Amino acid sequence: MTFLSNREHSLEILRQIIKNKLGIVFNCYTRVELLDEEIIYYLKKSGCHLIQLGIEHIDKEFLKKFGKNIDLEKIKKSC
Repeated sequence: MTFLSNREHSLEILRQIIKNKLGIVFNCYTRVELLDEEIIYYLKKSGCHLIQLGIEHIDKEFLKKFGKNIDLEKIKKSC
């Protein structure tokens, strides 16, 4: 369900959508830490119009307590 959990596989899917000019429109679910400029470029170019992000919490202490290695600044930048 989490697109991009396997980066190389996901990139290959996106590249094939572009290469074969499928002209589809889709959305995906992913996590903030899996996004970067390259991924966003390929998502947009392949027809992704909505990225739904799973954000567990915005409290640093909560995240630390449960061993979540999530960069709050990246969440803010991504949104």
